[in-house]
Amino acid sequence: MLASVGGLVVLVCYFLSLCVGCRRTGDERLNSLIAGLPSESGVNPDGFIMVVVFSPYDCSSCLQETVVWNRIRELFKGKLTIIGVVRSDNRRVMERFAELNDLRFFLLLDSTNSISEKFLGKDIVPQRFFFNNLNVVRVDKVNIQPESKEEEKLIEWIADELKAIQLR
Repeated sequence: MLASVGGLVVLVCYFLSLCVGCRRTGDERLNSLIAGLPSESGVNPDGFIMVVVFSPYDCSSCLQETVVWNRIRELFKGKLTIIGVVRSDNRRVMERFAELNDLRFFLLLDSTNSISEKFLGKDIVPQRFFFNNLNVVRVDKVNIQPESKEEEKLIEWIADELKAIQLR
């Protein structure tokens, strides 16, 4: 469930850019992210995806939001894919954070911050990005407390988006 970002992503993106007519459309940030995932990740790039960019270091809002991410994962299992981009250069720290917070979705170690910076620029973490069919449909930069009105609104929005997708 864990992978490193590095030269492989650059190499894959380079070869994809050479392939005339076979390059996917949509948000380049998501294309780069998906290109770096191993095939066993099971991520459907054309599905509904939530990308969470966070740090396992000294980030109380990241720690609080793990409860929200886990609730979303359980509520929308099989309908929404969550990918965590972890701003860290230490795989053991990432694995321990995931274990302590019961994160059971694909985590991508971003040791060089190359993927994180494509999503965030120099902004702080955590942030949530929602994609449908490779196109960004929502960006959340506000911390969401567990069992808050904001969490309730986010869950309602996801449910509405998924219903709309099914109707198409």
